[in-house]
Amino acid sequence: PAVHHEMFATSRNNFLYIGGVPLLYWPVMATDLTKPTYYVDRIRAKNDSVFGTQLLIDWDLYQVLGLQNRAEGTKWTFSSDWLSDRGIGLGTNFSYDRSSLFHIPGPVRGIVDAWGIKDHGLDNLGQDRRALVPEKEYRGRLLMQHRQHLANGFQFTGQVGLISDRNFLEQYYEYEWDQFKDETTELELSDTSITVPGEFEVPPGSTTSSPKPNGCRASIISYWDNRCWETD
Repeated sequence: PAVHHEMFATSRNNFLYIGGVPLLYWPVMATDLTKPTYYVDRIRAKNDSVFGTQLLIDWDLYQVLGLQNRAEGTKWTFSSDWLSDRGIGLGTNFSYDRSSLFHIPGPVRGIVDAWGIKDHGLDNLGQDRRALVPEKEYRGRLLMQHRQHLANGFQFTGQVGLISDRNFLEQYYEYEWDQFKDETTELELSDTSITVPGEFEVPPGSTTSSPKPNGCRASIISYWDNRCWETD
């Protein structure tokens, strides 16, 4: 039988010393040695007139939590974001790209992305919408997308989209709001000749993304670049 080797390391009672003085302690660190970064996946610093000064940090949750038995083909991050003019935002992103899921064979890909903020600023959406009071103080979104190729040419696609208020995506995820399909909740089972779609109501108090100004009808949908193609 084939043997799968992993380069994995675990350390305990970790200290960070600067000038001989311990400044940071972390009880357990576990990491894949083939990955060049530790704990932090990405750090970004920005400044603009909408969000102010921003410090955005993405953490590798597998390493931070010291999890060794991570599922192959998955990535899990935690976002801690400081926006001086808006507040502190927290979120998580879990993505997977595997050959099967829950013992169901067939290539499968998907994401779970959630992010929220207690917003103390004003929305600036351009033109005559430059100082809008947000509809809610606590704002955010949850997006789940899943696609799996099944036996006999079938394909299962699902999406769950929950958004706190109608302006959230346009303010915080402007590119997605402008370029991607609406973040609705829907399921679809299809093969080359049959499509069985389904759409579902979102819970009270939640909303899907607001309609695009271009009247996107999503006649043709690609879930993996999420672009909306219009047809007459």
